[in-house]
Amino acid sequence: MFEGERELDPVSERNLVERRFAALSAAVREHEARVRKQLPGIRPCDAALYRRLRQIVSAEPTVLPRRRPGVKARGEGRQAL
Repeated sequence: MFEGERELDPVSERNLVERRFAALSAAVREHEARVRKQLPGIRPCDAALYRRLRQIVSAEPTVLPRRRPGVKARGEGRQAL
């Protein structure tokens, strides 16, 4: 039995991130479809968001540079509100 947060191996961590991203993408697509049915025209800012999401999802995966040991990523270590 574990208390607190458990460290994940890199593959499990990547899978978790991919599942969360897929869920976020699905939620945004559902929202887009719902808004299109309700409103005659879509707001330009919403259209830009949906377009950007489609670009990100369809893009080839990028290889991020590995962090040096002991160097935190931007925002890492901050407490959530």
